[in-house]
Amino acid sequence: MDDDNTKEPEEPKEPKTYFIMTNEKGDYGCMTFTDYDMYKSSLETYTKLGWID
Repeated sequence: MDDDNTKEPEEPKEPKTYFIMTNEKGDYGCMTFTDYDMYKSSLETYTKLGWID
């Protein structure tokens, strides 16, 4: 008979990290996000500006 109270506690999960690197005329910018929607919005914005190929 298993007792649920004998289970070891689970480790909290690390949030996913999303990364963008821009390159405008050789000047690099790096950004990290934990919010996917903010990452996606920033990626679209910087792509439209021509900072990301």
